Amino acid sequence: MISKPSNICTDAELIAELLAPALFGHHRPRQVTVIEHHFAHAASAFHSSGFGEAAVLVVDGSGDGVSAALAHGTADGLKVLRQFPFS
Repeated sequence: MISKPSNICTDAELIAELLAPALFGHHRPRQVTVIEHHFAHAASAFHSSGFGEAAVLVVDGSGDGVSAALAHGTADGLKVLRQFPFS
C-alpha cells in the first residue's frame, strides 16, 4: 500500500467498542490501522477486482472532507492521484 495510515490505534477499549467480536473470531487485535475513508473504498474495490492494474474512481458524497478520489492501482498497491474536496 502506498498511502500512509492516518492513525494507529492501540487503545484496547476503543478497539473493543469499534469492532464486533465476530469479525476476528472473537480475537481482539492489539492495534488497528485507521486509513482514509476514500482510500478504504478504493482498496476494497481494486484488491477484490482481479485486475493487475486499474484506474480507481471513488465518488460518495463526503468522507474525511473529500467527495471524490482518483487512484492508480497496481501490484505494488494504490497511489492516490487526486482528491476532490467536499464543498
